[in-house]
Amino acid sequence: MISKPNKPVIPTDAYLFFPSRKEIKNNDQRAIFDGNIELDEEEQVMVLQFQAFAERNNYTLKPMWTPSMILRFLQANNFKMEKTLNSIKDHTEFRETRLPIQLTDKLLHFLNYGFLYVHGRDHKFRPIVVFNIYKMDLKAFDIQLITEALTFWLEYIVDEFMLPGQVEDWVFITNVKGMGLASIAVQSVRKLFAYLQDHYKCRLYRMYLVNASPGVYVPWQLVKKFLDGDTVEKVQFYKSQKPKNLFTHANRDQVEQQFGGNAPNLTQYWPPKIISSNYFVSEEDKKSLITKEKYTALYNSGALQNMKVNEDLLIQTPNTKVQVIEKAPWSTTSSLGLYPTKASTLELTEQVDNIYSYLYDKQKISVPSIEIKMEERAEEEEDKSEEILENTDFDDDMDENIVITTPGENRCREFEASFISQLILE
Repeated sequence: MISKPNKPVIPTDAYLFFPSRKEIKNNDQRAIFDGNIELDEEEQVMVLQFQAFAERNNYTLKPMWTPSMILRFLQANNFKMEKTLNSIKDHTEFRETRLPIQLTDKLLHFLNYGFLYVHGRDHKFRPIVVFNIYKMDLKAFDIQLITEALTFWLEYIVDEFMLPGQVEDWVFITNVKGMGLASIAVQSVRKLFAYLQDHYKCRLYRMYLVNASPGVYVPWQLVKKFLDGDTVEKVQFYKSQKPKNLFTHANRDQVEQQFGGNAPNLTQYWPPKIISSNYFVSEEDKKSLITKEKYTALYNSGALQNMKVNEDLLIQTPNTKVQVIEKAPWSTTSSLGLYPTKASTLELTEQVDNIYSYLYDKQKISVPSIEIKMEERAEEEEDKSEEILENTDFDDDMDENIVITTPGENRCREFEASFISQLILE
């Protein structure tokens, strides 16, 4: 058995990148779901309604179906309840019966065949995946091995290349060189695209189909009928092998020469590696990175609690004392851990938060303003929870023992970290 490579594939700068509000959600399309991202009121209602719908249909959601995961599948299925439930059932079975994929010698041989591999990242640190679909030789490799290789790679990318709350989607360069009606296995290609869409929802940022001869368009018309509308809109065709629009969001040093970049063409595809430290395409891109000081402050505030953390970026601070506010009347605990019950000062070590002191020194806030904001939020959440329950359609015969947890019961603490992190990132 061959183990996964242990070399880091996430560059240090990626941890310092935090997407803007528009990059997190643009109009009705959310791109970032995980980490400490706060779902809006409408999204919360949809998730709650789906949970009730699943219960009415006698389906018990597994622990993996967190609100953000449910929302990901809801959005991909245009918020259609029945379609989403069927999709969730299929995906649950997929994860329980097909995963994990073991990296065997046979699979490793196929990974080095160059059918699919990762090469570089764009200016928002999205991994660039090269999909040489023309290499799909069903005579040399059976469809099961191809599917296993595809699954292994995509699972590996999600687990090792992504940063929940920061980087959650990918860019595909799909090379269809020499393929047309005579050579393309339309049914197999359709199955692969459907497989990608069914189990990796809302992960595609852009797909560039290169070397697309006129003969490709006819089978593409057949394939795209089975794809979500949002997926189809993200696919761009190029007759040449050099997708010019890719370089509006990717530095040429991240892309192989065969696709118009500056990097040498790969000859060994596994294990993956960091290609270059040049990620940006403009000076404006550099402004999307925060400082180590801000990153440390976010960590201390608890805002990185559900995210991957690079401990090498955390600035170690000496012992100090800061003034802290009294315990808020609406909260029994604080996600920041800064509400002592007796003392008004707290001895801080390298392991204890000094976030309020940081914000006060930076003249971002006064300590009382936090307490006021949190009290206002607590009242808002209570009102929202009551409204959600009143507007949710529950069956009369629903099991009376079912416990419905409203967002407001847990979200005050989440808002505290969100509110603080927004101040830090400003």
